[in-house]
This record gives sequence, C-alpha cells and structure tokens, in this order.
Amino acid sequence: MYQQVQRFVSAFRELEKKEFELSTEQQESWIQLKERLASPSDQDVDDSPYRGLQTIVVTGLYPRTGSSFIASNYAYYHSGKSVTTTLCELPGIFSSYYISLDFEKRVSSSEQPDKTLLLQGRKLQIHAQRPRHRQIEHSNHTDTMSWFYPLLKNTQLLVVDISSHWNSASADWLMGLADQIWVVVDTDFPRLAQTVFDEPTPSWWLTETDKIRIILNKWPLNSSKGSIWRKVQGTLAIWDERVGMPPIFCCVPSMDEEAVLKTQLEARLYLEMYPNEKELIDQLACLDKGRFL
Repeated sequence: MYQQVQRFVSAFRELEKKEFELSTEQQESWIQLKERLASPSDQDVDDSPYRGLQTIVVTGLYPRTGSSFIASNYAYYHSGKSVTTTLCELPGIFSSYYISLDFEKRVSSSEQPDKTLLLQGRKLQIHAQRPRHRQIEHSNHTDTMSWFYPLLKNTQLLVVDISSHWNSASADWLMGLADQIWVVVDTDFPRLAQTVFDEPTPSWWLTETDKIRIILNKWPLNSSKGSIWRKVQGTLAIWDERVGMPPIFCCVPSMDEEAVLKTQLEARLYLEMYPNEKELIDQLACLDKGRFL
C-alpha cells in the first residue's frame, strides 16, 4: 500500500512539472478569472438592484391586460437608475413595440439592421422585429435558444414581454429559464374566468409556481385589496386548486386615459413622457424591492 501511494505521489509531482498549453477558450477563461479576482469587492461596488443578471418574463393571461405597458415601463424605470436593461418580445409574434414606438422613425440608420431602440443614455435596449405578413411561431428550441442567449450578453436586467402567448412552446421553455414570471390580469373578471375555463392548465403553472407573481393592472386605488385577491384567487384555482396560489406582487392603478393616448400618439413610453408620474413610479419601486401587498 505504501509503495502504491509513493508511486501516485511521484507521478503527480511529475505532472506538476510539465507545462500544459491552454486552449484559446481556457486562456480567455483564465484571464476573466484573474480580472474578477482583481476587481473591487462587493463592499466597493454601488449597491445596484441588479448586479447580476435577472430575467423576468411578463405575460398577460388574455389580450389587452396591459402586460406590455408593465414590462416596458418597468424596463424604462430601471434603466433610468443606471441598470443596463434589455427589453424584447417573444420571436415569431407580431411586434407591438415596432409599431407603437415607431422604430422606422426613431431607430437610427446605423442601427436599422438590428432594429434596436436605445434609450436612457443607451442603458435601455429595446429589440423589435419588423412585422411580417405571416407570423411564424418559434417552436424549435434550437432557434429559440439562438435568439435568447445572445440577449443575455452585456445586460443586468432582461425583460421578455411575451404578451398573451403564454401557451406557446417557446414561452413554456422561457418560463423554465426565467428568474420570475409576472402574470398580469386586469378588472375583466369574465375574461379571466373564460380563460381558465377554456384553456388547459399550463405546465409552467404547475412546475414554476415559486417564480410566479400576479400583477393587478388598471385597478382603482381605493378598492379593497383583500376582496380583489380573494376573487382572483378563486378564479385561478379553477386551473388546479391543489397548487399554492402565487402572491399578488403589485397593484398598478389606472392611468389617465388622455395621458395614455398622448403617449401613443407620440410613440413614447408612459414614463418617457411623464417621468414624474408618482403613482406608477411608486408601484414600480415596490416591484424593485420585492415587497408584497
């Protein structure tokens, strides 16, 4: 036994003396590791809410819940706090941002090929696809991955707006990768009930329960949050009453209709037009800190 150990130690020492050639990828990883070790400690870095990457998928259970309003203004809010933010839509669906933000006019010619709108001192990147006559659903995982992973580069916060396309194969795959899933509902209870009755329980509703947060949009500020939550909870329980109900994450009040119309006519985001809108900013700050109602 002693001789076996001695032979092992001798062989190990010989290997230590040899010079190994690192591949290009290994060399880059080694350089990155050294830079990381030489960088200031966390105590020396500003306490940004997203020092690491955070991926949030935002969806509405049915059309016109305002999920795109929540996603886009949340992204704009954080980019205004010097958080490098990327906002995008699920590929293969009609791009609402391309039209509503007038990409053809607002995106410079040098950025036209990528269709990326840069705002907030280039802290916010909004990606949109030119609408096609026929939209093709992105169901191939390889295609979805080739679209998704490049978005993770050079950003701290990635907000993926999938609108009401939560039952697609691509959306289901994204739900598994997201850090949080925001499900937006509004005051249209009949439409909510119709959705949970007509649609089978989505797999991510059962497997990603801990990630799901319910956002109530366009709700009166003076309404009883307790009674609202009980009504939403009872309706969503139709999908599967055995699943623990996700918490209500935020209650966003209705915005002034005239102000919303003005932002649409100007092809701007709401907070882009009204940066001092206190009620909405308060609610987005609530989302930032992760407080529950």
